Amino acid sequence: ILMDGTLVAWGRNQERQITTGMKDVCTPYIVKVFVNKQIEQVVCGGSHTLVLHKDGSIWSAGFNRFYQCGTLPGKF
Repeated sequence: ILMDGTLVAWGRNQERQITTGMKDVCTPYIVKVFVNKQIEQVVCGGSHTLVLHKDGSIWSAGFNRFYQCGTLPGKF
């Protein structure tokens, strides 16, 4: 999370855990779905990401085989 609240991410992205269809994001990518959102915290797992907003809501992205994104597969 940058000082202005912008969320950036980079990495292998095999499971779309940084919310883009691109693979192997080698430079910081602005995560567009969170532009103008108030982000409190970001937590990353091996193949998933959780984002906590200041309003208390949690967003998830990535591999969900074991329901680590908090919902049944295909129920997004």
